[in-house]
Amino acid sequence: MDTSCENCKEKSKNLRRCTGCFEVYYCSKVCQASNWKTHKKACKQSKPKKSDITQNPPSTSKDVSSSTTTQGNETRNGSERKCTVCDVMGEMKFCQRCKVTPYCSKACQSQHWTAHKEWCNAEGKRKEKESKEEKQENKESRRSENTREEASSASFSFPFMFPGMGMGFPFSPMFAQDGADLSLRCIPSDSQWEGARLAARRRRPFTTLIDEISDIPGEPWLGAQFRTDLLLVAFISAFHHYRGRHCVYIQDTVKEEIYVAFYLDYDNPFPFFHWGAVRPGRFICIESPFIHYFLDGSVGLRIEDPSEVTFIDV
Repeated sequence: MDTSCENCKEKSKNLRRCTGCFEVYYCSKVCQASNWKTHKKACKQSKPKKSDITQNPPSTSKDVSSSTTTQGNETRNGSERKCTVCDVMGEMKFCQRCKVTPYCSKACQSQHWTAHKEWCNAEGKRKEKESKEEKQENKESRRSENTREEASSASFSFPFMFPGMGMGFPFSPMFAQDGADLSLRCIPSDSQWEGARLAARRRRPFTTLIDEISDIPGEPWLGAQFRTDLLLVAFISAFHHYRGRHCVYIQDTVKEEIYVAFYLDYDNPFPFFHWGAVRPGRFICIESPFIHYFLDGSVGLRIEDPSEVTFIDV
């Protein structure tokens, strides 16, 4: 059944409901503004009380995936939902923090915020904690796996100690080559450093930026938490001779250097970057950096998660 505009009385199926009282409809913002003086008093009297607006309880993954109605907000086919505030059915946008509560408009979301924010903040913190715990578990798993692989690779770094090995040892990452120019060295200017720091702050505004190797924490003991609030900005100054791990030397703002090794699953950084991006002359940003003591006695940074690495060209 068609509804008519409160101002011009035009009938249509595509009218917008007043977000104050949810009782009258308008065909346009012009009609709504024109009718406001007449409607203002009735709108305030009909406006729902805060106590009438209830927040959504959290939905479980089982609830969302099922074909039945979820907390009264989802239709049987799952294609439409009901606005938490005004009960309008249709395509909804969800609260960006909790990802659960549906709204038909920003006006409805703003009106519901007082009732919703306490649960929303708690839900957001819970999801953030789960994400960090999952990330920590993945890091621990990769660290354990890569340590075993590192030990295997380290044994190949001294082939003269293993006579009779035949043709096996040349296939170790220790002997891989990719044509990198090991004589190439690059030096950044002060203005490039300023540009890189500015770009890094824009990309990760909520992290603590560090640009000196001395500020990088040591690798935490097994089970300890990584510093997830740090972002290292450094300059790739040269290729490292160990090409099997795509190693490069990085230089900090006081010209101290250390090398970075990439221990990635299947040796594949896609879709975050490609190996051609890891080259001298660029700045590299590393989230949650830590100093690693390799089994061959060297000290460097070990990258295990490609999503924690970005590059900056200045």
